[in-house]
Amino acid sequence: MLDAKLRVPLTPAGSAILVANSTIENLSRDGAYVYIRALRKGHEQALADACRKCALTSQLPGREVPLFLSGRIAWIDVRIDDPRSSARLGIQLTETAPEELERLTQFLNGLAARG
Repeated sequence: MLDAKLRVPLTPAGSAILVANSTIENLSRDGAYVYIRALRKGHEQALADACRKCALTSQLPGREVPLFLSGRIAWIDVRIDDPRSSARLGIQLTETAPEELERLTQFLNGLAARG
């Protein structure tokens, strides 16, 4: 699991952005399974819009430079509790820069080698 910041534009123009502390629970070169423990009321709808663009920033263990991933929300499961909500979402990493995908691949290969 990796701590991450999730950024999701709340408006089509991107003038308002949801920023949430999240945990990447599963990660591959193609996608990420992300958990948001505390989601503000009203933000559930913004996340629920199909194929909304998003970005993840995470500090990989042993690396100095954060990893920047971007893509689209593929699915979301929101749990509404009072006074906070939580969410689990799948993100397709369709818009991540090639150099970031290469860094991700190296990190994942290193994990597999330690196995």
